[in-house]
Amino acid sequence: MTITAPKEPIKEDSNKTYSQDWIAYNQAQTQEKILFLELLYELTSNIPHQKYKGNGRPSANIGEMIFSICLKTYLDFSSRRIESDVQMVKQLVILIMFLILIRF
Repeated sequence: MTITAPKEPIKEDSNKTYSQDWIAYNQAQTQEKILFLELLYELTSNIPHQKYKGNGRPSANIGEMIFSICLKTYLDFSSRRIESDVQMVKQLVILIMFLILIRF
């Protein structure tokens, strides 16, 4: 049994190129953190706060705790390093609420 080589070399299509909408890609990348924070705030702000029963320390706001944990995971920083981001988001929320109130 003999093996014969093909007469023409086999061309591989390993260098396929795909078009990219670079304007949309750039905009998505530059707005990602803002959109993430807005979505995360909307999701966690609707979590009901547990009522204080009068025994021991008052419970922390579960929505704020989940927000902080998700933000820490998203940023991949230690808790100390995201403290400033959490404070900025709280100030931003207050500013947004103020702007909404002055419109009416």
